[in-house]
Amino acid sequence: MISDCLSKPGYLFGHNAVLPKPELFSGQNAIVAVNVHMGHNQEDSLVMNRASLERGMFHSEHIRSYKAGVDNKELTDKRRESEDSITFGKIQSKIGRVVSLDDDGFPFIGANIQSGDIVIGKCAESGTDHSVKLKHMERGIGPESSIVI
Repeated sequence: MISDCLSKPGYLFGHNAVLPKPELFSGQNAIVAVNVHMGHNQEDSLVMNRASLERGMFHSEHIRSYKAGVDNKELTDKRRESEDSITFGKIQSKIGRVVSLDDDGFPFIGANIQSGDIVIGKCAESGTDHSVKLKHMERGIGPESSIVI
């Protein structure tokens, strides 16, 4: 983000350690002013614009990626039986809830994912569950899923 209203126009935020963690910067700046109202100091109050809060000011998001792979049977283990192939899909799991999964095994777009939900449904034909579960005490909304081969 480049400033265009501060004392140094064109100064890049996050440069020279101005921000301690620029990768977590939300991209919005609050302009703060101290006013004296009719001679009284308002040091115990904070005046905010409701529309700014509703548009997401002071909200942040943290994006986490999950990935799962399927091993190539010919390269990794010749002893593995053909019935033990791993597939992605929505299967009933003993380790978590699958209500936010689509038929392909990934969360559908806009799914409300809570703690204890499965984010990647993966199962072997022998019945072994290889699903990836959301970390404890995390929640989120299912974005677009991407499959990289």
